[in-house]
Amino acid sequence: MTTKKYGSKEMERDFGPLTFGGALWAHRKCEEISSYTYNCRTGIN
Repeated sequence: MTTKKYGSKEMERDFGPLTFGGALWAHRKCEEISSYTYNCRTGIN
């Protein structure tokens, strides 16, 4: 079995750049909560 190095450059090439908004969206979707609930918890209006 061989392993391949998969770093941030490869991630960005395959999936595009990770933005702060994208990270928040991904976290909210993983927690399976609505955008309204997530915004109330984080204080985002």
